[in-house]
Amino acid sequence: MVGRLGRREHFDELRAHGVTLREGKLRVRSCLPAASSEPVGAAVAWSIGRAQGGAVKRNRIRRRLREIMRAADEEGRVPQRWYLVTVVPTAAEPTWGQLSTWMDDALARAAELPDARGIPSSTQDAGTDRGTS
Repeated sequence: MVGRLGRREHFDELRAHGVTLREGKLRVRSCLPAASSEPVGAAVAWSIGRAQGGAVKRNRIRRRLREIMRAADEEGRVPQRWYLVTVVPTAAEPTWGQLSTWMDDALARAAELPDARGIPSSTQDAGTDRGTS
C-alpha cells in the first residue's frame, strides 16, 4: 500500500535528497525514505495548483493519479521511494491515458535512479543497509 506524505520533514527530505523526473506534464520528485522516518516504503504527496483549474478539476486529476498509483502498486511497479507528484498546468485537462503513461514512465525511471545521496534505489529494495550517516 502506498502511504501519504504530509509532514514538513518529508518535504525537507525530498528537497534535500530528491531527484526530479519530468514525464509529459508531470514532475515527479523522488528520494529514498530516510532511514528512521515514517512512513516506511512507498509514499506520495500531490501538488496540483489552482492554475490547473477549479477544485472539481483538480480533485478529478488527483483521484485519477491516486488510482493509477494504487493499480501500479498492486502490480508491484512502485519502487519503495517517496514521491512528490506535481501536475504542470495545461489548457486541456490531461486524460486518464496520458496521466497513466506519464506516471508509469516516471515510476520506471525512478527505479533506476539514485537519490541525491548517491544511493541506488535497488540497494534499498534489496533490503541491504544504505549506509546513511
